[in-house]
Amino acid sequence: MVMCICYCFYNLKQQPKVYATPTNSTALNSMLTGTTGQTVWFTYMLEYTGDTKLNSLPCNYFNSVKLVNNTPSNISFKFSDGALTEFDFLKTATSGLTGGFVANKFTALVQIVNSATGSPIPNEWRKIDLTSEVGGNGVTLLNKTGFTGTTFTITKTQYDAASSNKFDLETHLNDLESNYLGTTGITTNSQFGDEQPFPGSVRLVRSTDIEEMNMLINLPSTQFTTSQNPTYVSADKYITEVALLDSLKEPLVIAKTASPIKRTGTQVFAIKLDF
Repeated sequence: MVMCICYCFYNLKQQPKVYATPTNSTALNSMLTGTTGQTVWFTYMLEYTGDTKLNSLPCNYFNSVKLVNNTPSNISFKFSDGALTEFDFLKTATSGLTGGFVANKFTALVQIVNSATGSPIPNEWRKIDLTSEVGGNGVTLLNKTGFTGTTFTITKTQYDAASSNKFDLETHLNDLESNYLGTTGITTNSQFGDEQPFPGSVRLVRSTDIEEMNMLINLPSTQFTTSQNPTYVSADKYITEVALLDSLKEPLVIAKTASPIKRTGTQVFAIKLDF
């Protein structure tokens, strides 16, 4: 598949471990109250406020957290610190940028669904700014330091404070083209989690491996001279099909000719099987 788009959006793939953290507070001050069937959905994104064309897309790996033993809990997450992580590709300058990505903000996308089996609602993701927790100030470009080896916790207080700060895809990529999805604001029809129309063109090329077996069928001049047509009386004989038989003379494959071929002398038929 060949995909051509106007800009290259970095698609985050670094999936953190997300889990419930029991609180010493009341249920009302906890993300998961412990009294009702609830699911907290979580993902994250990186932003560059200097030019939203350079924003990454939100991480497409959604994480869900449910109650453990009906204990009121907040949610925590942590990125692994392997030999090479996605955050190693964070660049600290935009000049001459040809690979990796830049960001000056780190944001969690969170929503509570009051159902143990409920799915996230595309236009209900709340943005919770965690830039300061990775050592950023919203201006300086972020680097790997602070992302790995750090445990982040999101509280009910943070979630409630973000009630009016909903994620909107069109605003997130505003510098790409003004109003390119057709509407602006949180009423944008296509949101994160929906099918997304992006500007550009897509060309699909299908490729399939086909196995072939080629065989040559030799007809000596003295054999295969009898017609199987019950209405045949005399005159020339014509071949209309070639059958390949097993040891019990049961037909395995029957190949038909495009038009009847006159039976005469020694003849050779080429048979090609595709499978």
